[in-house]
Amino acid sequence: MIADFGLSKIIGANSNNPEKKNIFGVLPYIAPEVLNGDEEYTKAADAHSFGIIAYEIVTGFPPYPDMPHDKDLAMKICNGLRPKIPFLIPKLIN
Repeated sequence: MIADFGLSKIIGANSNNPEKKNIFGVLPYIAPEVLNGDEEYTKAADAHSFGIIAYEIVTGFPPYPDMPHDKDLAMKICNGLRPKIPFLIPKLIN
């Protein structure tokens, strides 16, 4: 199991609708469907997070290093932004 909750924090507290679940995590690793509030954490969301970790291991770069981890980044991720792979990687890994 790969996890580090020491880095996680609340992403989206909704004071207007307290019944809506809060989102906890490290923003670049959270699946878009979780950020949208469409779904809670599922195995698919975990697979997305693991994919971002794999990206970091393969490239040596953290996801979105040049962007502040704020609401704007969350919106961009929800609208389809994904980390760019800076070089050609073998098809076996891809």
